[in-house]
Parts: sequence; C-alpha cells; structure tokens
Amino acid sequence: MQVKILRFFSCFILLFTWAVSSSAQSRVISGKVIDSATTKPLDGVSISAVGTTIGAITNADGTFQLSVPNAVNQIRFSYLNYGTKTVSITNSSNLLVKLSAINNVLKEVVVVSVGYGTLDKREVSSAITHVGGGELQTVASNSPLQALQGKVAGLTITNGATGDPNSVPSVQLRGVSSRNAGLGPLYIVNGVIGANIDNINQNDIESIDVLKGGAASAIYGTRGGNGVIIITTKRGTSE
Repeated sequence: MQVKILRFFSCFILLFTWAVSSSAQSRVISGKVIDSATTKPLDGVSISAVGTTIGAITNADGTFQLSVPNAVNQIRFSYLNYGTKTVSITNSSNLLVKLSAINNVLKEVVVVSVGYGTLDKREVSSAITHVGGGELQTVASNSPLQALQGKVAGLTITNGATGDPNSVPSVQLRGVSSRNAGLGPLYIVNGVIGANIDNINQNDIESIDVLKGGAASAIYGTRGGNGVIIITTKRGTSE
C-alpha cells in the first residue's frame, strides 16, 4: 500500500515539475518590419511582448529577434508616424510585419476668388455669400444694397432717412464685435478699397460678394472687422 502511495506522489511531482518547466520555457520570434506602401525596411521599430516587459528594436535592415515565454501570444510594434500594430504569434515564429504610415493631412486651404488672401475651406461656406447680378435684378429697389436683403444670412439693411427712398441704407452684419457696433462694412468696388457706392447702377453690377467674421478679418485685417462687401461691375470684369 505504501509503495502505491509513493508511486502516486512520484508521478504527481514529475507532472508538476514538467508543467512548471514547460511554462517557463521560451521561444525565439524573428522577422522583418517593412513599410506597407514602399516595402522598404523600417529601422528602429519598437517591439514588445504583450503582457511582459520584454522588448527589442529592429535593425537597419528591418529584421529583429525576440525571445518570449511560451505563454505570450501577441507582439506589439510601434513606430513614429506609423502608429501601433499588434500581431498574433500563436502559430508562427517568423513574421513579416507591414506598417502603414499615418497621413498627417494638412488643413485644406482655398483661394478666395473675390479677395486677396486664403481661407480654411471649412470657413468658406458660412463666411462668404456670392450674389450674382441676375439675382439683384429680380428685386425692384433704388439701391443694390437693398436688393441684398434676405439673400445674405445675418445682413440687415435699413433706410437711413425715413420716407426718403433715395437715402443711403444702413448696413449691419450680424456677428461683428461690440467694439465696432454701429459701424458699417468695408466696401470694395472693382478692387478699389473704400470706394463710394452711392452712384452705382444696380443694372451695372456683375456680382456682389459678402464676407463676414473671420473670413473678412483674415483678408482685410481690422478694416474688415464689420464685414466686407465686394462689388464687381460689368465694366470692371474682363471679357
């Protein structure tokens, strides 16, 4: 009886020792890291065994070797401007890892055709309104500015003198700074900044562009703080 018990414990100890030994064993993972687009090797890629402090970096030719415990089944690769990629090593000891570069897209900038500068594309749709001459002629008015009423968001036009249809209208653009409240926008006619618009015939206008907010200030500085109204006449366009 004692012999059987002794044999049982001997087998148990052997099995336990084998299990501990197996879990402590390690294997060597090797491979190469390349750029997914150019297939060029990547030098200096950081490599780490997930769940451990074991790590390495790739050589100049993109190759690497990493000794990891058998219990490890994932390796993480990270590289500047390439992000991070985690690869399973359950069924493989030789890897070809492809990393993709992160595209750092610059903000798209468009040239404002009615001004003398550039703007972020995201600002253009809400900051600039273009009104063609044909649209102005659909409204009967003594002033081309009055014809803009209702066509430009945030634009308020009122007669300067009550009862006088020939008076110069007062123009206000919503969103101007309180410091400049009460002041009208900057007028530009055929490229002339600060031009007089009193005697412009509505039928002679090719187009009117209204700039407000950051769009106006970005191009015309403090002068555009209350918005900018750019008038191009038919005589001012090149045929």
